[in-house]
Amino acid sequence: MTDRWYRLDQFETIYTSLDGKKKAELKGKCICGDCPTYNPCAGSAGELLYCVLGESFRCITEDVGCICPSCPLVDELGLLDLTFCLRGSEAAQRYGEKLRRPG
Repeated sequence: MTDRWYRLDQFETIYTSLDGKKKAELKGKCICGDCPTYNPCAGSAGELLYCVLGESFRCITEDVGCICPSCPLVDELGLLDLTFCLRGSEAAQRYGEKLRRPG
């Protein structure tokens, strides 16, 4: 439980301070392009960093396998959720989880 709360704080701290330079740095560490679900459409559109920028706009429509757990950004950003290209950014998934919680 402690680890989960630390990761929540870690992500929120980093996410709220993101600027163009930091996003470019994170894109350089991103492994989305190596994922079996990533396709030529996503590559042509320059889609990367789904964990921060959100799900694929039109390109990725089915899960063919996920390598998110092996991404170096999982630990660096304190990510809890996965399959960002289909389900949305970490922030969006956390918000959705809050909405689904009773009370």
